[in-house]
Amino acid sequence: MNNNLLSDLRVQSVKYSYHADLHRFKITHDYLTTWMVILLLSGRFLYSIEQSGEHCVEAGQLLILPPYYNIDKTAVEPVTFALLSVETDSCVRRIPLGNLVLQINDRIREDIELIGTISMQDDYRKVLGLDLWHQICRLYCGSQIPMEEERDAPLKSLLEYIDTSLDKPLTLEALCKYSGYSKSSLIRQFRIYTGKTPMQYVSQHRINFVKKLLGDTRLTLREIAAKCGYANEFYLSAAFKKQTGISPSAFRSAQ
Repeated sequence: MNNNLLSDLRVQSVKYSYHADLHRFKITHDYLTTWMVILLLSGRFLYSIEQSGEHCVEAGQLLILPPYYNIDKTAVEPVTFALLSVETDSCVRRIPLGNLVLQINDRIREDIELIGTISMQDDYRKVLGLDLWHQICRLYCGSQIPMEEERDAPLKSLLEYIDTSLDKPLTLEALCKYSGYSKSSLIRQFRIYTGKTPMQYVSQHRINFVKKLLGDTRLTLREIAAKCGYANEFYLSAAFKKQTGISPSAFRSAQ
């Protein structure tokens, strides 16, 4: 596994805040493009991610929330924690959902203690924030994360199915049924893996197939529409022009 999986992400911004002795707080993530890290210094709380059931975070542990993962609910007893929010250049990438709860090590604890003594305007605070993020990345990459091949296998199988089934009604419901993903999980995984939603991916590949058939065959638009999953040549023409800016006939003439 590549140990630079996280540490090679170029950071756009790092925000750090400290919250003492809160009796109740709410985490709102909702498919953001930022990474959020909760470093729990005292107390305990429960969290639920993607309807996976409640899990506990104890004092001395941290919780990593990667981009595109949604926190459903959080139950809390009095807690003191530091919160790190990190925006990276590469928010659309293959981000694994490995072990999200990790032990805070001495280096991370030292960064937390030191950053708390520095004013918000001090540039050294930003440097410490970056070092804190780097240490968390190293800790996360050292935890047990599914191998890339194993993690990506269901999506690779689904992409192969789409590529060979463009003539079929590839609705979001049909893709969920084939893959076993829920709608929210499928949309999230597609965004991470391809940078597109499932239907954007299907639409793009259909248009690419239309282009191939327009250039390589003398099939009529009606015949091409049937092979590419469009109801008729009129729907094909409208979709093609929307994506490419020209009509299918104009595209064919230019070949």
